[in-house]
Amino acid sequence: MRISWPGCETPMDAFFERGTLTLVSDRAVAPGTPVTLDAGAASSGFSFQGKSLGSVRRPDGSFQVRVRPLNLRREHRKLLELELSR
Repeated sequence: MRISWPGCETPMDAFFERGTLTLVSDRAVAPGTPVTLDAGAASSGFSFQGKSLGSVRRPDGSFQVRVRPLNLRREHRKLLELELSR
């Protein structure tokens, strides 16, 4: 499953654990910032909103961004858990 910023074709590495989505992104996001993410394929995907829990710069210059999803439907949450769990 691919996760990306809206309108961005580049997928991000991501994992979903204990209700928190962790992404590797080229953007830093301040804590508390509302974010919108696209998940899945372009034709059969879904969008959802979340709130940033903060970012940490990685040695390669990218950022590890943690997001708490706010409006995930039950079936979408289960799909994230299945596809993106460690």
